Amino acid sequence: MIDKITLAVRKGEAMAAFYGALLDTDFVPFEVAGHKLYSGKRDGVEWLLCPRELAGIGDGSNTIQLRIVVDDLRAAHAKGLSHGGEELNAPAEQEGRLFSALRDPDGNSLELVQAL
Repeated sequence: MIDKITLAVRKGEAMAAFYGALLDTDFVPFEVAGHKLYSGKRDGVEWLLCPRELAGIGDGSNTIQLRIVVDDLRAAHAKGLSHGGEELNAPAEQEGRLFSALRDPDGNSLELVQAL
């Protein structure tokens, strides 16, 4: 069971708005060692948005892709776009599920999926 996901981010406020809209949760800002972090929770999993400098991660490309299960994919996809996301794949049906892909404000790719 996963209880926490940490994303090393460059644009904390934009990322909090983007993932807050997609996950339908509020991200609360707080400070650690002079850095602003954001924390939110969905389905018992804590999501932490941590500045790359604090996490010790450089400007390389992301090494993880998230797949988020949503109840209404088209609505979640639209929320992602309206909160700074970039469309990689429009919503499309595949194998009895609806899929789409976005890039978040920091350039990480993620998939959205909805059971049909």
